[in-house]
Amino acid sequence: MLKPRERINQSRILNGSSKSTVVCPGAPDADPHRRVNPLRGQERQLCENSLVLTVDMTPSMQCGSHIVLLYCCWKDRNLLFGRKPLHPTIRGVRMGSFLRQLQELVSFRSHGLRLSEISAWERRNFAPPSPPHVKRSTLRRNGNPFSVWVETGTFQGDTTEFLARTAEFVHSIEPEPTLFKLVEKRFQTTRNVKIHFGLSENVLPELLPKLAGDVNFWLDGHYSGGITHRGPTETPILQELEAIEQHRERFSQVTVMIDDIRCFHPSIPEFASYPALDIVVNWARRNDFDWHIEHDIFIARG
Repeated sequence: MLKPRERINQSRILNGSSKSTVVCPGAPDADPHRRVNPLRGQERQLCENSLVLTVDMTPSMQCGSHIVLLYCCWKDRNLLFGRKPLHPTIRGVRMGSFLRQLQELVSFRSHGLRLSEISAWERRNFAPPSPPHVKRSTLRRNGNPFSVWVETGTFQGDTTEFLARTAEFVHSIEPEPTLFKLVEKRFQTTRNVKIHFGLSENVLPELLPKLAGDVNFWLDGHYSGGITHRGPTETPILQELEAIEQHRERFSQVTVMIDDIRCFHPSIPEFASYPALDIVVNWARRNDFDWHIEHDIFIARG
């Protein structure tokens, strides 16, 4: 239970929405500079010794009249965002129960997004590409657990963040300058993520000699339109596979996953610059990899 000296202000229920604000010990008596809604990912305003958090819940997120109160000292602010291990208690309040309730609330929104993606996929008669959350689940299921990931094509970093939740370390390569600055800032406080700037065919030969043990490769560095980088070739996959093959003996278990394998049909005009699927299959066989295709992803393990 929160201590009396902690100032708690529960606002009124208005228009079907409930808000609760918790000011942690050490916060000044003046009004907070800014309130934060962790469910919507808005920016966080930190006081010198405290953190002010606001939870905004729709009726579907409420459980009766219960309002989740988040209690977190400034030094432990990263607990809420998964950036360091859970501290068992803070001033007698068990953080585990609060975080579990927060995760339940966030799951409402995540579940709705996934249903929307599945509905859109169904309208396409489940044709590739699969929804992002399906592909990410495929990566986690087929990758070596608690190992190093090497990703080509960071884009906005959503997959990078997903992999970092369970990976020992994630190396992600992004050649587009604007995207690189964006994701570098996004992960500047994430200890197990390193964003590399440059073309994957140039970065991999320098990076791979520094790695050992179990390694997963997520190769998604091809041009995808929009702001994504267009290099000397539409896709650097052959150079990427060559670099992996040259350093194969350094690694124990290796999983190589190539996205958008449907594009590897150069007989189709729009994919004329892609290598044939047979070339990728022969590479896997030459390196004694078992392979299969799942959700538009070529998966080779050895």
